[in-house]
Amino acid sequence: MKNKTVAIVLAFFLGGLGIHHFYLEHWGRGILYLLFCWTGIPAVLGVIDALYYLVAGGKNFEPAPSVAPSPAKPPVREAPRQDTTPATASQPQNTVTIVGSVVEKPEEIEQKQEEEVSL
Repeated sequence: MKNKTVAIVLAFFLGGLGIHHFYLEHWGRGILYLLFCWTGIPAVLGVIDALYYLVAGGKNFEPAPSVAPSPAKPPVREAPRQDTTPATASQPQNTVTIVGSVVEKPEEIEQKQEEEVSL
């Protein structure tokens, strides 16, 4: 754990260079402060950081994690398999199942037409 007082002093006096971020192991922020130190904006932000550290709790003085923990992946569930074979026990013998619908055989249709005509 990093010392809070050291971080406040570094942020107040050397905040324009981002030294306090390097001390707290916030490497990305420290590099950004160094890149923009010529503008004076990091110096203002350093003073704001010093005031924030003064009133903040102890969680800001822990080293930043190097790699974010990955969330646990949920287990992959396979879809239940559906039986694609036609159920012949429940259907009449003179029908054929095509994509879930019942269609009569062509021979049966011709027989019905002949019976209707002969009547």
